[in-house]
Amino acid sequence: MLRKALVAGSVMLFAAGMCSARAAALPTEPFSYKADFETVDPVKYWVGSKEYTINFKGLTDEKCVEGKKCLKMDVTLGGGLPYVYWNIPMPKRIPAEGTLKFTGNAFLGAETTANRVEIGPSYSYPPSTVGGTCPSMFVANAKNKDKWQPMQGDLVKIGGTTNVANYDWGNPTLANTGVYLDFIIVRFFGNKGDRVVLYLDDFKVEGQVPVAAEYSKAIPARWAPIKDKVDARASEFESALAKNAQDISNITPETADGEKLKKDLLQQISALQARVKTIKSKGNMRIKDVQGIESGIKSIEESKSNL
Repeated sequence: MLRKALVAGSVMLFAAGMCSARAAALPTEPFSYKADFETVDPVKYWVGSKEYTINFKGLTDEKCVEGKKCLKMDVTLGGGLPYVYWNIPMPKRIPAEGTLKFTGNAFLGAETTANRVEIGPSYSYPPSTVGGTCPSMFVANAKNKDKWQPMQGDLVKIGGTTNVANYDWGNPTLANTGVYLDFIIVRFFGNKGDRVVLYLDDFKVEGQVPVAAEYSKAIPARWAPIKDKVDARASEFESALAKNAQDISNITPETADGEKLKKDLLQQISALQARVKTIKSKGNMRIKDVQGIESGIKSIEESKSNL
């Protein structure tokens, strides 16, 4: 799922400081990743329109910032969605707390006709349902084509810009979750027939981050207050569904249509009960899950009066 969730600057600074403070309580280790584009093309298609044409994608000696080669992407956009996302996977999920910086270089060719190219990190926030957030660190468009442009970003600070309460029920904050860097994203925006010619060189992600094993152990305690809320709300749903199931089972309809409605309502209850069971097992719940279950229960209660 792709979600941008940016908050005000004061909240961003608070979240970044909070992440650094939490990381200080955990053992840390150095992390370093480099894509120098000298021997390997690590960029993979991720999501978006699949109706595109790759004119060229690979290593080239046409340009470079350091070394002898860089990565060139020459892509013509097709129909369907007006964007294509590519990613560079991290070698493992990286806790985006402590210190973590990105640097790199991009060159948008003069041949480019697409609206813009964006480059940025992608994060996940377990145990919440939120993942695939992609704030931009760099934007290239018609105003800054045909030159190498250095990029940099504070990946801890950027990771602190997502508001998980926009998506997950229970009013969670980043104090309740982990923050992992999963990918560096390259995304193209444009219309059918637009072309992107992009060169990338010397991507680096470096810093001092929490030891992964210790970090993963700390996350459940952070989430525990939210899980308690989710469990309590799920139990309320279970009770309401069980009562409706019992009420409907005790009704003997007088018509064939009534019998059909009874069967349909019991099936709806069964489906909602399975959904609630899954929520309880995961310990998280999206706002739209709550809305859907509440709406389903309300519809069942209104319909049973027709039996």
